[in-house]
Amino acid sequence: MSLLKIFEIVSNPPYKMYGIKYCLYTKCLRGTILELLIRDSVMRKEESAKLKQIYNEKARGMGLTYEKIAKLMGFKSGAYSSVSHMLNGINDINLLHAVQFCEILQIELRDFSPRLESEANRIASQVRTPGPTQGAADVNWLVGESELAISNQINRRTKSERQVYWPGEHSEHTYCIEVMSEANAPLLPSGAICYVDFEADLKAGKMICVNGKDKITFAKYLGDNLATLLNDNFPNRTIEINEEDSVGLVIGHQVSL
Repeated sequence: MSLLKIFEIVSNPPYKMYGIKYCLYTKCLRGTILELLIRDSVMRKEESAKLKQIYNEKARGMGLTYEKIAKLMGFKSGAYSSVSHMLNGINDINLLHAVQFCEILQIELRDFSPRLESEANRIASQVRTPGPTQGAADVNWLVGESELAISNQINRRTKSERQVYWPGEHSEHTYCIEVMSEANAPLLPSGAICYVDFEADLKAGKMICVNGKDKITFAKYLGDNLATLLNDNFPNRTIEINEEDSVGLVIGHQVSL
């Protein structure tokens, strides 16, 4: 659960409690969480500023522009503003985009974000190469792949080169996929990593992953082949699942603070 979500719950508790001690406690807790949120926001803006400084130092020599970087990162044509927003601290830089910046600028995560380096090390500690003793209990690692590559691998039901451990019950056709949209924030914000089982039975009220026409979409399953995006700010939130779509059940997820 994110700090922002905890702050919202503490500020508007779903239950009624009275007394001076409780009021003082919640006031103190709100203040502490708010301070942490402010520190986190400042830290992320500092990361953007450091990365922008590196970009400015390297761009001319490497022949880079925002538009070229946007294309290399897989954004739609003309969407160079996404790169600008990240470098100017308007949008947060998630781990996937941070790794892409590192590959393009030929730098390391530690050069601008020890926080993301720590997150990458934590995830990497769970990742391992398949061995002879490993079987269906290993989840195929597709984080960092393009939507087209993810879609193709799911359709072909092939194993990935890297795999990650998941303790719960799941089939051999389970994949680790990164969320690349805010369509289901705050539950599944952009950058969240989901464990998706494409052999599991779908359950109404649970999150699913729809693989259709080379596009990966996460949504809440409503039943009767209908699903919905959770973010009210997104138009056309209802999704109709077609027969040719591959649909998996989200059996777990990780959200970085």
